[in-house]
Amino acid sequence: MMKKTLFSLVALSAIFAGCGSDKSSDPLSSDLTGESPLEHPQNAEAVGDELDSRSDGCSVGLDMTTVVDPEDGRAVILNISGEKSCAPDYEAQPIADIYGDLTYSIRTRSGEVVEELLPVGSVHYGCIDLTNASSPKFKVSDCTGIAPGTYRLYITYEGTQTFYAFKVRGEIDELDEHSDECSVGLDMTTVVDPEDSRAVILNISGEKSCAPDYQAQPIADIYGDLTYSIRTRSGEVVAESLPVGSVHYGCIDLTDVSSPKFKVSDCTGIAPGTYRLYITYEGKNMFYSFKVRGETDE
Repeated sequence: MMKKTLFSLVALSAIFAGCGSDKSSDPLSSDLTGESPLEHPQNAEAVGDELDSRSDGCSVGLDMTTVVDPEDGRAVILNISGEKSCAPDYEAQPIADIYGDLTYSIRTRSGEVVEELLPVGSVHYGCIDLTNASSPKFKVSDCTGIAPGTYRLYITYEGTQTFYAFKVRGEIDELDEHSDECSVGLDMTTVVDPEDSRAVILNISGEKSCAPDYQAQPIADIYGDLTYSIRTRSGEVVAESLPVGSVHYGCIDLTDVSSPKFKVSDCTGIAPGTYRLYITYEGKNMFYSFKVRGETDE
């Protein structure tokens, strides 16, 4: 199962690697470094998110797949990998030895915290096996000591999260082997628009893994099911749903549903400040951060 979360820090001519989401309940953030002033007093620039001082001007993407444990056919191994892209060139590089820096937590599907931090080196609730730091496992049939319901095991690296969804059964709550309980992972990269070097194209892809085997499958025709919204960095809604087929605020070009674009220097009609363009698929978010400059905002 693959989960990639949001990715916040991007440059006009750089790859924007990673995703998203929940950030949503999966927050994504990176550190602000080296902003360059733009030519026009009313425009926008791609910026980093100052919330995560650990990321040092980098954005992170996570990937998770599951394989059946060869020693126990009822358990799955969570294979986790990641890439980091950092200023100034944002060249994506694999994250070596990622397992040593991962943390694990449990929340309900609605976001309520069940366990904030699961210590590595132990088995938790009978089914979350973290005894081997480099080979986390999950045996869904063995969960005990946790109320029936649907949960998410969050795996976090430097503020970026992915999650594994699971359901705990009660005496009369039978797990539907054909359940539509699915988890989604999103990925976004940016490339310079070959027709306009001041613009970037947001390339979006995703995978979905569903019960009972949670085998990750690419999401076909994902663009048709995406929604777009704008919020301030503090979470205040600016535009809840941007209609596809139009250009919004002069810089968010959604005229081609399969090729969303952002022209960093052309934002108008929006107050100076730092914003996030959220891209959402079935409740899973990733975002692109940008800053609108004012006449006195150098």
